[in-house]
Amino acid sequence: MMRIPAAKTAVPELPPWFTPRPQVWHPVDAAAPDQLVTVVAPAGYGKTALLAEWARHTTRTTAWVSLDEDDADPRRLWSAVLAAVVSAGVVATDSPLRRLHDRVPDAWSGRDGEDLTDDLLAGLETLRPRVRLVLDDVHVLARHRTGIAALARLLRRRPAGVGLVLAARSDPPVGLPRLRLEGGLCELRAEQLRFGVEDAAALLGSSGCVLA
Repeated sequence: MMRIPAAKTAVPELPPWFTPRPQVWHPVDAAAPDQLVTVVAPAGYGKTALLAEWARHTTRTTAWVSLDEDDADPRRLWSAVLAAVVSAGVVATDSPLRRLHDRVPDAWSGRDGEDLTDDLLAGLETLRPRVRLVLDDVHVLARHRTGIAALARLLRRRPAGVGLVLAARSDPPVGLPRLRLEGGLCELRAEQLRFGVEDAAALLGSSGCVLA
């Protein structure tokens, strides 16, 4: 698999002026094991910060991937997912995921990429305890057919060992309407992320700004 920078799979740090909002992320924490969680809102609505706060307070283990344009390459996307899960500390030393992770960076060139993908998805099925996998900035994949195809494959397979959380600026084209109708979707949208008067007052206060 490819080498992935540690910063890419680290839960982002919260700024000193961050305003805690547990009442907003509680629905994410309460999502059913078989539900896909999506956090969709325009830029600047605090999606990443909210999920980073949740990851620090939830009792569930969280694996995190901060996506960028390069992750439209399925090889890099799968490598990042594997690195995130391993760094979350839930992969046993004798797990097939550990063996896959320990291979040399050019392992993709030595075997069929589909085989390696199947190995990864099969390994995710075996994870115990279950881990929440956050894919942040999923909208960058939507610009590339290969990236969306890889994401759709992950959603179709839905490995039992992971619960998926997708954060994006717009709905990823992976069949969300159908999941919504089937009750398979837990959503946070701009309406829930928008600050109210109390939130705004708390933010201003933590920033040292006092208003009449």
